[in-house]
Amino acid sequence: MNDTQQGEAPTDEEGSWLERLGDSVGAIVLGVVLIVAASSLLFWNERQAVSNEKGMAQGAGVLSVPADRINPDNDGKLVHVVGTLTAVGPATDLEFGMRSPGIRLHRIVEMFQWREESEPGKANGNGTARKYVYVRAWAEYPVDSDDFQEWRGHANPEMPYRTHLALAPGPRLGAFIVPPNLLYRFGVEEPLAAGDEQAALLRKRLNRPVKVVDGALYVGSDPADPQIGDLRITFRHVPLQTASVVAEQAGRTFDAYHPEVGGPIEVMLPGDVPATKMFTMPEDGGSAWAWAIRVGGGLLMFLGFVLVMGPISALADIVPILIAVVEAGVAAIGLFFTAVLAPLIVAGAWVMYRPDIAVAVIAAGAVLALGALWLAHWHKAKRDAAAVE
Repeated sequence: MNDTQQGEAPTDEEGSWLERLGDSVGAIVLGVVLIVAASSLLFWNERQAVSNEKGMAQGAGVLSVPADRINPDNDGKLVHVVGTLTAVGPATDLEFGMRSPGIRLHRIVEMFQWREESEPGKANGNGTARKYVYVRAWAEYPVDSDDFQEWRGHANPEMPYRTHLALAPGPRLGAFIVPPNLLYRFGVEEPLAAGDEQAALLRKRLNRPVKVVDGALYVGSDPADPQIGDLRITFRHVPLQTASVVAEQAGRTFDAYHPEVGGPIEVMLPGDVPATKMFTMPEDGGSAWAWAIRVGGGLLMFLGFVLVMGPISALADIVPILIAVVEAGVAAIGLFFTAVLAPLIVAGAWVMYRPDIAVAVIAAGAVLALGALWLAHWHKAKRDAAAVE
C-alpha cells in the first residue's frame, strides 16, 4: 500500500492559464525596466537640450575683436576673431621628407592585410558553429593575425609606418597664437602629391620596390595586384587661409569658454563666418542627436508599455473589465500611454525656460494620444464585426 498522498492535479485549462500568467511576470518586469529607462533617458536628454540652449543664449553676446591687435581687457571673455592663418614654417613630415605650405599635413598609411570575418555555419550538437572566412583588404590600422582562428597561412607582417598628423610651427591668426587642438579639427583637407624624393627615401629604408602612383607612394611590385604587406601612402594638407574663431581670449591665445550652463564653446571654421552662424552650426549637430534620443526613448517606452499591457490577456479570463482593454488592442493602449507620459517628461524640462516649447510638446502629445484612442476604437470595432460574421 502506498502511503504517499497526492494533491489534486490542475486541469489542462488551469495549467494553461497559470503557465501564461507565470510567463507574463517576466514580460511585466522587463516592460517596467524599459519604461523607467526610457523616462530617465528622455529626462536626461531634455536637461542637456535646455542646458545647451541656455549656453548658446549666453554665447550670443560674443564680442567681435580685431585679429591684429590684442586687448588685455578682453581676457576671460568670449570673443569672435576673423583673420588670416600664418605660420613661421611649413608643416613637415620628417620621416618622409614631405613638406606642406599649409597649416596641417596628414600622412595616411594603409597596408594590404588579411582580415578575419565570421558567419553562421552548420548546426551541430553544441549549437550553431561559426564559419571563419579570410579576405585580403587595405586597412589603416594593423590587423593582429595572432588572434585568428586559422592563423597559419594568414599571417600579417609588421606595419612599418602609421598614419600621422603634423602641424606647421608658430601658427597664428593675426596677433593671436592658435592652439593645436583647434588646428587638428580645422579645415578641409586637399590632396598633396608625393614625388621621387620621397620614393627614393622610402626605397632605401625598406629595401623594397617603391612607385609614385597618382601622387601616392606604393610599396610593392604591382599596384594592380597588391600582395599581403604592400603599403599605400597618401598625403593631404590644409592650406593657409582665412579663419574664424569663437572662444575665450586667454592672453595671446584661445581657450574653451565655459558658460554658466551648457557645454564649452571653442569653434574654428574656415572663411569669414559671422559669430551667430558659428553658434548655430554646433547647435544643429546637437539638435540632431537630441531628436534621435527623443525618438529612441519614445520607441523604448512604447515597447515597455506593450510588454506590460500584453499579459493583461492572461488576466482577462478572470477579470472581465480587462476584456475591453484586450479588445481595444494592446499596441494602441501602449501608444496612448506613451503619448501621454513622454511629452509630459519633455515638457517638464522646458516649462520654466521655454514655456512655448512645453505647450507645443503637450499639444503634440495630446494629438497623438487622441489618435491612439481612435486606433483603439477602430481595432475594437473591427473585432466586433469579425465576431458577428
